Amino acid sequence: MNSGRLALIAGLLLFVLVVLGVVLLRNSGSLPDSFRRIFDRWAGSEENTETAAAGHDTFSVHFIDVGQADATLILCEGESLLIDGGNQEDAPAVLSYLRQQDVERLDSILCTHAHEDHCGGLAQIIREAASADTQVLAPQADSDNWFFHDFAKTAQAKGCAVRVPAYGESFEVGSARAQIVGPVRPAEEILKDEYGLVNNTSLMVRVEYEGCTFLFCGDAQWQEEREVVEAAGQQAGAGAGQQVVSLEADVLKPGHHGSANATSYAFLMAVNPSCAVISCGSGNEYGHPHEDTLDKLAEAGVQLYRTDLQGTIVCRLRDGKPDFAVEKDPGAAVYLAPPLPELIPEDQ
Repeated sequence: MNSGRLALIAGLLLFVLVVLGVVLLRNSGSLPDSFRRIFDRWAGSEENTETAAAGHDTFSVHFIDVGQADATLILCEGESLLIDGGNQEDAPAVLSYLRQQDVERLDSILCTHAHEDHCGGLAQIIREAASADTQVLAPQADSDNWFFHDFAKTAQAKGCAVRVPAYGESFEVGSARAQIVGPVRPAEEILKDEYGLVNNTSLMVRVEYEGCTFLFCGDAQWQEEREVVEAAGQQAGAGAGQQVVSLEADVLKPGHHGSANATSYAFLMAVNPSCAVISCGSGNEYGHPHEDTLDKLAEAGVQLYRTDLQGTIVCRLRDGKPDFAVEKDPGAAVYLAPPLPELIPEDQ
């Protein structure tokens, strides 16, 4: 056998070994998110997400897999709401997903708070998928966070400047009703607290469609949870014409990627969800989601889904109840917590 043929055979064997190694790493969850998404596109496995999310039912909620970040798309009767846009590097993936869903222009964009993993991708998303008629909501009009400032500046240049909604304010997405249920206090006041955290300025929004409800919490931690529970409880005797705020929801998106400093017992009891979706990245440095939160959800009998294990997750309504389709591994061990890092940053 000549040397050229030997070299070809050796090259093919090396290629097969490399691909096999990548497949094993990807399936074990050890492959970094960025490399996993590249491999999935090459291997064609992303088609599973498109199949799960294909078509347009009247109402759907898309928990987009953006790794250790957040991006959720709500579609209702031809109108759209995007809650957060992931990190700056996630913008192309979010825009690609919008195109898959035939969303050329977003009707509403809601940025929960000024951290890059929530607002980093929004500047580019606004440039390519927004117009002067797009409603843009956030807890602050601007921030010293560079990514938030870029997002706010881009929105202003587009003619859809950031607006800060009031507690209890409602708006429509098709015939779905979205209501701001937190924070109770203005962001500027919260940040003046002794231990004021950006996470606790997170806009919390409750979306209701035909009796089915979803609650999105951004990175809200115990302080904000306690305040919204107290405020909702004080409205028990609200009179006619008053803006009533409820926290009860069928589907909960727990705050702070399932961190131990969110989803308190009191908050979970007030929401009383039947399902929950946690957005986090495989092998993330924070150890999200934490064992404490997973234990609470399991004890409450909540059906759990996770983007780190199941990829993009799409929820539609079937007979008035939430029905989920996942990109991968519907039987994943969602209540198994990843190892905790030595240091867990409180406000990231």
